[in-house]
Amino acid sequence: MSGAEQTIVLLVASMSGTAEMVADEPAQELKTQGLTAKIIGMEKAKLSLFAEHRTFIVCSSTYGEGDIPDNGQAFYAELTEQRPRRLIRPDCYSLPAQIGACRSSKGP
Repeated sequence: MSGAEQTIVLLVASMSGTAEMVADEPAQELKTQGLTAKIIGMEKAKLSLFAEHRTFIVCSSTYGEGDIPDNGQAFYAELTEQRPRRLIRPDCYSLPAQIGACRSSKGP
């Protein structure tokens, strides 16, 4: 397994920076455990990440009625446009996944 495949990628989308702060904690914890973690803002993300890496953590805020943050919209559009048969790694839907959620106490 190459070094890129062993890197845990944290994909981040946020309007106010809160998701970046949330992503910092697991990234630091992974590093203390001797693992390689890389935080990538979704505005810089490409579908080729799925061919290069095997493990992802997605950390995204929402706004309004659950809308995707501005810096995540293009990546989300590309991802949904390419699914499922044209993804760089067609089996990405079979990758192990964990989902976590957080919410602002200011919301409804």
